[in-house]
Formats: sequence, structure tokens, C-alpha cells
Amino acid sequence: MKYLISLISCLVLFNANASNENDSNVKTSSQNAAANKALKNVNTLGLTKRRAAKKVSQSYPGKILSVKENTHYYKVRMLQPKGKVVDFKVNKSNGQVKKGKQ
Repeated sequence: MKYLISLISCLVLFNANASNENDSNVKTSSQNAAANKALKNVNTLGLTKRRAAKKVSQSYPGKILSVKENTHYYKVRMLQPKGKVVDFKVNKSNGQVKKGKQ
């Protein structure tokens, strides 16, 4: 009888641990899904450095000096006809061009 009670107790404990592991796996899976969504490539337009430079040159006159890639945008440096060097930010997700520092 004691053996049977011990066996039942072990089964109950084992079942409880398995249930907790399943719950933690579910949480981990949802956390992984959220992390994957956050880390999803922001460049949904397929925007390249060349295309970012072209977008800026279509909107503003001048010569492109450099294009640097950042996490969420491209930084395009341009020499304008009057001799000013201006930085532009081209958003990777929507292609929006913003004028930055002068």
C-alpha cells in the first residue's frame, strides 16, 4: 500500500512538472514570436543604398557623397550646388526622405 501511494505521488509530481514545462514552452514560444517580430527585417521595400541615394537625388539637386546604412534608415550625404553638405535620412520601411543636419 505504501508503495502504491509513493508511486501515485511520483506520478502526480511528474505530471505537475510536465504541465509546468509545457506552460513555460508556450510562454517561450510566444516570447520568441514577439522577439522575431521585433527583429524582423525593417527593410520591407527592398530598399538598397543605391535606391536610397536615387530617392534623395530625385527630390533634391546635388551630388551624392556617401550612403551609410543604419538599423532603420539610410543616411545619405549630399553636396548641394551652393556648396553645402546636407545629410538625409531615408526610412527603410516606407522610403520617406527627411532632411537632416546641414
